[in-house]
Amino acid sequence: MVVCGWKPRPSDMMMRSAVQHVARRAGATSATCGRRAVQRTNLLHGAAPSSRLIQRGAKLAPSVQQLSACFSTAADDKGSYLALCNAVLAIPHHIYWLADRREFQAETRQLLDIVTHSIYTDKEVFIRELISNASDALEKLRHLQSTGESIQDAELEPKIVITTDEKAGTLTIADTGVGMSKDELIENLGTIARSGSKAFLEQLKESSSGESGDALSGIIGKFGVGFYSAFMVADKVEVFSQSAVSGRQSNVWRSDGSGSYEVAEANDVTRGSKIVIHLKDTCKDFGTKAKVESIIRRYSNFVSFPIVLDGDTVNTVQALWTKSESEVTDEEYTEFYKFIANAFDEPAYRIIFKADAPIELKTLFFIGSSHTEKFGYARLEPGVSLYSRKVLIERNSPDILPDWMRFVRGVVDSEDLPLSLSREKMQDSRLIHKIRDVLTRRIIRFLERESTKEPEKFEKFFTEFGQFIKEGICTDFANKDSLAKLLRYESSQVDEGKLTTLDEYVSRCPPDQNEIYYLCAPTRAIAESSPYFEAFKKMNKEVLFVYSPIDDFVMTNVAEFNGRKVISAEHAKVDVVSDDSTSGKKLSKDQQDLFGAWLKLTLEDNVKEVKFTSRLTDSPAIIVDHESASIRKMMQMVNDRAGQDMSGLSKNVMEINPNHSIIVDLNALREVNDALAKKVARQIYTNATVAAGLVEDGRTILGGLNEILAELLEQSLHQKDMVFAFRSAAARLTPALAVFLGGATLGTMHSGVAHAEDKRDLRDLEFGVPHDRKRVDPFSPFFPSDKHPCTHAGMFIPGCHELKIFSGSSHFELADDIARRLGTRVGKIKLGRFADGEVQVQVGESVRGKDVYLVQSLASPVNDNIIELLLMVSTMRRASAKKVTVVLPYYAYKHHRRANPAATSLNSKFIQSPAADIAKMLEVMGVDRVIAVDLQFRVEGHEACFFSSDIPVETIETIMAGVEYFATQVYLRRPLVVMAPNPECLRRARIFQTGLNKWLPDSPAQFAVFFHGTGKKGSGEQTPADIVGDVKGADVIVVDDLIDTSETLSKLTNLALSKGARKVYCFASHPLLNGDAERLIEDSNVSQVVVMDTIPADPKAFHTDKLKRLSVAPMLAELIQAEHFKAHSYIDKVNSREDFKYVHHY
Repeated sequence: MVVCGWKPRPSDMMMRSAVQHVARRAGATSATCGRRAVQRTNLLHGAAPSSRLIQRGAKLAPSVQQLSACFSTAADDKGSYLALCNAVLAIPHHIYWLADRREFQAETRQLLDIVTHSIYTDKEVFIRELISNASDALEKLRHLQSTGESIQDAELEPKIVITTDEKAGTLTIADTGVGMSKDELIENLGTIARSGSKAFLEQLKESSSGESGDALSGIIGKFGVGFYSAFMVADKVEVFSQSAVSGRQSNVWRSDGSGSYEVAEANDVTRGSKIVIHLKDTCKDFGTKAKVESIIRRYSNFVSFPIVLDGDTVNTVQALWTKSESEVTDEEYTEFYKFIANAFDEPAYRIIFKADAPIELKTLFFIGSSHTEKFGYARLEPGVSLYSRKVLIERNSPDILPDWMRFVRGVVDSEDLPLSLSREKMQDSRLIHKIRDVLTRRIIRFLERESTKEPEKFEKFFTEFGQFIKEGICTDFANKDSLAKLLRYESSQVDEGKLTTLDEYVSRCPPDQNEIYYLCAPTRAIAESSPYFEAFKKMNKEVLFVYSPIDDFVMTNVAEFNGRKVISAEHAKVDVVSDDSTSGKKLSKDQQDLFGAWLKLTLEDNVKEVKFTSRLTDSPAIIVDHESASIRKMMQMVNDRAGQDMSGLSKNVMEINPNHSIIVDLNALREVNDALAKKVARQIYTNATVAAGLVEDGRTILGGLNEILAELLEQSLHQKDMVFAFRSAAARLTPALAVFLGGATLGTMHSGVAHAEDKRDLRDLEFGVPHDRKRVDPFSPFFPSDKHPCTHAGMFIPGCHELKIFSGSSHFELADDIARRLGTRVGKIKLGRFADGEVQVQVGESVRGKDVYLVQSLASPVNDNIIELLLMVSTMRRASAKKVTVVLPYYAYKHHRRANPAATSLNSKFIQSPAADIAKMLEVMGVDRVIAVDLQFRVEGHEACFFSSDIPVETIETIMAGVEYFATQVYLRRPLVVMAPNPECLRRARIFQTGLNKWLPDSPAQFAVFFHGTGKKGSGEQTPADIVGDVKGADVIVVDDLIDTSETLSKLTNLALSKGARKVYCFASHPLLNGDAERLIEDSNVSQVVVMDTIPADPKAFHTDKLKRLSVAPMLAELIQAEHFKAHSYIDKVNSREDFKYVHHY
C-alpha cells in the first residue's frame, strides 16, 4: 500500500472511503463509467489536501456531505456514481497522486545531521545557498536553450522570486530555471553526495575527536549540500518543480529533515523550482522582508539574475569585475567603489587584474583618497571581499591580502577557489598564500608604475597612505625591497617640501659611497641644525630627513638598498679635516688627554668613554653609539610592561670637539673653579643627550642650568672674563634648549604680548577700524566685501585667534564672508555622505578651549542640514570646544503659516511646532548660544521664541538693512506706501514704514494692507482679494518675511497696479524661491525684489536681474565680535526715541 504521508482527519477518512467505494462500484460498472475513469479510480488510494492550493483559495474536492449522499445512493443509480467519479477525477493538483515515501540511507542521514548542526556558523547563509542554487538552475536553462532543446514556458523571464509570509511563518524561494523531474528530485535532493559519502563518513568515524574538524574540512567541493542548510531554520521543506523539458510531469518533494522524504505528482507548477520553507518558531525572523533583504544585499547582491523580494528588485548593483574594462565608465567604477567601501570620497587608483593560473581569478581593487586611521580612529578592517561566481563567501577577508594592505578596497571572485563545505572559508593554505603573494606583487608593481607615470599624484598618495607602505616594509620581508622603492622623503639635496626616492638618492651618490645616510628629527629645521648633520653638511654628502621614530624603524628594516647599506647619520663613522674654530682656540694633544680623563671621571655615571672627534664644527659635543629612537621606544614599551625603569642601565659614548670655544674655556675653568666646571660639564652632556633625542622630559635639565646661572651671578667682578666665557657658551646653548623645550620661553613671551593686546579697549575698535571713522559704509549690507576694512593688509582684530568659524554644507559663501570680516578664515572641517546617505563630520584642526561658531542655514534640503548641524555640534563638544554657538541665517519650520494646525492658540502653535522640536534637539546636543536672523514672533503683544530660557538667543532683524537700501540706493518717487502682504507681517511693515520716514522725513510714507480673497471661486460667499489703503500714483514697497513661490507677490503687484500704483517693490528677509519663483518674478510687473542672502542661490536655477541680494554677513560678523569680546555692538545702537534694534536679546 502506498503511504500518503499525511495525518487523516475524519473528513479525510470519509473522502478516502468514498473514493475506494467509487472505485469498487466503478469496477462493477466499467462499461457505464468508461475505461478511463476505471483506470484512474483503480489507481486512486488516498488524497491529501494541499496547503499551497488552499492558500490560493482553490475549491476543495467534493464535500463530506456530498460523499455521504453518494453512500446512500442505490446501486443501480448509475448517474449518481458517474457524477461522483467525475467529481473525484476533477480533484485538482492539491491532491498528490501516488505519494512515494522514501528513506534516506543511514550514512546520508548522518551527513544531513552534520550539515544541519555542524557545518555552518551562521544560520542566515541558507538564503545565500538557496539563491546560489536558483542562479545555477537559471544558468543551466540558458545553456539548455543554446542547444536548441524545446523549452517549456519559454516566455517566462529568468529571475528569482522570494516571498515572505510572516503570518504563515513561511519563506518561499522560486526560480524559473531548468527545474527537475521526479528522478532528478530523488537523485539531487534525496541523495547527498552520491559519490564518496559513505567513505567520508567511515573516515569521520575512524578519526579521533581532535581530527574530526580536519576530516570535515576535507570534503571541500565534493558535496552539493547547500540545499540542506534550509533545515537549520525549517520544520518542513517543500520543493515544487517543473522540468524545463517539454512534456514532463511536475512534482513535489517534501521532508522534515528527520531521515525520510516523499515525492508526489503535482499540477499547475510553472517551469523551475519553488522551495517553501516552513520556519521553526525560533527562526520566524527569517520570514520578515527586512531581514531577508539585508541578507540578500550582504551575500547575493551581485547575482546575475534579478532577485525580486515581495515585488521589489533587490540586487540593483552590477558585478563590474566580470565585465570588460572598456564596457564600464569611470562614473560606474566610482559608484561601485562607494558602494562596496561604504565611502564618500573618490578613488585615487583602480586596479583590475584577471588570471587563469593557478586558478581563475577576477579582481577589482580600489585605493581611496583618504583614510580614517590618521585621525586616531580605530584600525582599518581588511577591505577586500571574497566571491565565488558573484556570491559573497567571506566579507572583508583577512587572507586575500596582507594586513598592511588593509587600505585597499575591492573584490576577488573565482569559481575554482577551494572552499569549505559551508562555503564560508577558503581551504588549502598553500594555494591561499600563493594567491595572496600574486595579488600583493601585482598591487606593488601597479604602484611602482604609477609613481613613475604620475609622480605628483603618487606623492599625494604616499602622503596619505605612506604609513601602510612603511608598515609593509617592517612586516612583509618578501616584498621589502619592492616597497622600499615607493618610499618618499625629504633630502638635504632637494628643496624643502619636495620628496625624493631611494633610487634618486643612489643616482646622485658618488661612485665610491657605499652608504645611504638618513637622519631622524622632528622637523627639517632641527635636522639641519643637528650636530650629527654638521659633518655631512661640510662634506656636501646627501642625507635623507625622516621625521618620525617610525621612519627610523623603517630605515632600520630596509637595511640595504641596491647594494648600499642604509645607516643613520647618528651612527655613521665620518670625519672631516679640522680647520680650527673661529675663536682660534684649540686643545693640544696633552690637554686633550688630561681633559678627557677629567671629563670621564666627572661623568662616570653617564658615559663609558670620552673621545675627541673632528666631525663637529658648530657643536661642542655629541653622543654616539646610542640606540636609535625606534629601538628606545620599543625598549620603553617593554620596560613599561615589566614595570621596570631601565633607562639608566646603559652608558653612552661622548665625542668632544677639541676646537670649540666652550670646550677650551671649560678646560681653563676646571683649574680655577672645579665645582662650577663640573656643573658646566654635566650641562654639556645634558645638551648632547637632548640633541641625540635621549631626554624624554625637558624639564629635567632645568635644575642643572639654574644652578649654573645662580653660581655665575654670585661671581665677583674680577671674574668677568670667566663670566663672559660662560655667556658665550650660553648664547650657543640657548637655541637648542629653546627648540627642545618646545619654545616654552618664547611661548610665554608671546602669551604676555597677546594678553596685553587683549587688554586694549575693544570698544574703540570696529573690525580693526578706528572709532572715529565713519561706521555706516563698512557695515552696510550692500558694502562690497572685497573693500571691507578687514580684508586690507595689516589689519588685525585682537583675540580673534580664540574663536573659530566653521561652515556647514548649506551656505559656505556666507560663512566665508563672515570669517573674512572678522579677519580670520573658515575652519577646516570635512562634511561627507556615505553611500547610504549617513553624514560624516570630521574636524581638521584643534578646537580645544576655543569659542566655536557654526554657520548653517537650514534651507533645502532642510532635514539633511538639520542632522548635519546636530552632528557638527556633537563633534565640537567631543573635541572639547569651550563654547559652541550656532549661527542660523534661516531657521526651518518656523513659518507661522506652517505651525501646528491642531494647536488651540497662537502661542501654543509656536510651542508645539516642529521649530520648537528642533530647538529642543539643539539644546540637548549642548548648544551654548544661538544667533539667528529674523527669528522672533510677536504673540498676543509679547515676543515669542522657540528656545527655552536656558539658551541665550540673539536675533538680528534685517528690516533696517532694507530701509537703508531703499532710502539710499533706490530712486523713490513720492508718495510712498509701505504694504503688508498679510496680517502676520503688519509689525514688520510698520517698523519698515517708521524707519523709512526717519530716512526720508520730507514726505512720510503711508501704510496699506493686502487681504487675500476667501471662499471658492463661483460660490456666493466668495470675498475677492483687495488692498486696504490708497496706492494711487504711489511707489509701493511690499515688506514680507520670506518669498516662497512668488505667486502672492505677483497677484499683489497686479492688483496694486490696477488700483493706480506707479511701481511696486518688495523687501523680504529669506529668499526660499521654490519652483519657478524667480522666473515668475521676471515675468511679473514688480520693479525690484530685495532680499537678504540668508539662503544660498541655486546655481542651476534661473536667475532674474530684478532680484537683489543684500549681505547679512556684516551684521552677523559684528554681532559675533561683540559676543566674543563681550563688547558693545554698534548694530545694537538706538537711532531715536523708538527702539529700532537690529538685535533682540532673549
